[in-house]
Amino acid sequence: MNFSGETKLNDIALSNLAARRALESAGLDYCCGGGKSLHQACLHADISPEEILNRLRANTKNNGDEDRNWMAMPLCDVTRHIREKHHQYVREQSFEHKYYWIRSLRSTVEIMSSSRMSVGSSQKLAET
Repeated sequence: MNFSGETKLNDIALSNLAARRALESAGLDYCCGGGKSLHQACLHADISPEEILNRLRANTKNNGDEDRNWMAMPLCDVTRHIREKHHQYVREQSFEHKYYWIRSLRSTVEIMSSSRMSVGSSQKLAET
């Protein structure tokens, strides 16, 4: 299949396993974000669509027996793959993002708490 920047991520992912690996290695989510074009997803992930297209072309030359035609597979097999393989990848990637999000949230709460305390202290002083 010939891909372009306008090709949807889910269409790329369905083409073969090597394509899915190329998307995953770049941090492009073809599951929940599969409706996005390659161009849109790359903008969000801060990676060049041309880089991904080059990886896809290189992977096409190296396709092996492990690649499956997911469009011809029974839905239960596709669902099992998503649950067991792709969602594990997403969980592993999400853990790292959650760690930084929690640290950021904690810092924000500390800043807000300290600013409220100083506002509250100022109000009490003004009342006396």
